Amino acid sequence: MTTRSHLRITSRLLIIIATLLLVAGCIPQRIGWSPDGSIAYVLADDGLRFCDIEGNLTDLRAAGIKSAVWTPDGKQLVIEGEATFESWGDFAEHLDKWRSDQIIERATAACRHAVTGRPWDDAVELVRDTFAHPISDNEVDAWKLYIRDNFDDEDDKQLIASWGEVDSVKLDLIAVADYRDGDIGEPRFIAASTEDVFSLILSPDGEALLYTTVEDLDDDEARGLHVVLLTGGPSAQLNHYPGLYADWTPDSRSAVYFQQEQNSEALGELLRQTVRDEHGKLDTDDGHDVLAGCLFAVFARPTCLSDGRIVFNSVEITLPLTENDVPQQQQLFMLDPGRHAALVRLIPRGFTNEMPEDLSYYTVSPDESRLACLAESGHVHLFDLATGEVEVIQDIDFDDNYSLPAWRTANEITVTTANPDGLPGTHEREIVHIKLDKDDRKVLSADWPDAAVGGWLGTHEEDEED
Repeated sequence: MTTRSHLRITSRLLIIIATLLLVAGCIPQRIGWSPDGSIAYVLADDGLRFCDIEGNLTDLRAAGIKSAVWTPDGKQLVIEGEATFESWGDFAEHLDKWRSDQIIERATAACRHAVTGRPWDDAVELVRDTFAHPISDNEVDAWKLYIRDNFDDEDDKQLIASWGEVDSVKLDLIAVADYRDGDIGEPRFIAASTEDVFSLILSPDGEALLYTTVEDLDDDEARGLHVVLLTGGPSAQLNHYPGLYADWTPDSRSAVYFQQEQNSEALGELLRQTVRDEHGKLDTDDGHDVLAGCLFAVFARPTCLSDGRIVFNSVEITLPLTENDVPQQQQLFMLDPGRHAALVRLIPRGFTNEMPEDLSYYTVSPDESRLACLAESGHVHLFDLATGEVEVIQDIDFDDNYSLPAWRTANEITVTTANPDGLPGTHEREIVHIKLDKDDRKVLSADWPDAAVGGWLGTHEEDEED
């Protein structure tokens, strides 16, 4: 067998392994405790609500909110939701000028191609081929909205109508809102995206936000990593081929994230990129450092600890290998950027089978001593970073409508669990708060109305029949 054939086989095996890393999906953080633990936001079916430690749930506070994160002082929330716009003027009002100008430039180029007699879809592909990075279908709808509202000639209007009508275009909006006494104030918008916002990552100093975007989780070509200041101003796109999770270094100046290598379906790198200067202003011109090479996984999660070390998940492989040797289990790694070649495997061999196969869905305890890892089965595994020991604190199977575990303190955590008893007046799944040092469990969601959480937590058949 030739060397070229060996390389083709190895590349195919790497793609197979990388594909295994893509089977995960989006698991939201539907509950998040404030820094002082006094209140938690709840992303209910209808939008944003709040609950206290007794499970008392407020009325709806903001409709359509899909994700949220507390500022370090607990006085504000960064929130994200979707809005639709029927006119270009209203749509463009929420965009940075550079982004509005970019859409206008691309729309004008597509129109120029189309008026020469090319079909609209061909004109769109010509424009897409002109740019180095993917362009989403939703942005193309925004082109139509701009052209429709800015071309007055009747012949042009008839031609535009033949390209297919667009009634409205959606934007994902990110805003900051003050929190007080179980409610929020008027949101102040700081960023908008024509693609879906996937994750919000607030800097430790509470002054800047990283956010990732993706057009479609089933076709994740159009991805992006962006940064914006909470005080407002233009956002900056850091990368067009990132993983969908990222984090900040402890000094709030650099982003840490995975990048897919161009022209490779399987390979990636863990990067650190400075995005703010010593005064806290955006400065993204210094390039990046490569911290580690890895198999790329769009859902892999890097987490920066307060001492500068970085925890991340990946598949560990050893070459040579055959298809029978393809690993199914991910490993957790600890990287210390301050020490040369200080990469440590965290899960001891004897505990590997006690952990979920996919380790993308974990949250870190406030004292940074443990990870709460959510499995595909719905089980929650506590992993001790110092000893490598594993404890399962939620072992009832359920296969959908997860929420990431939410730490309240270093010894208290809130998880979703199935309700196997089918008690009247309760849900198929419940939100349970656990005091780990006492193994004391309290159901928070027993009295939450089905109108707010029925699609998330479900209702029992007995209730539905009544």
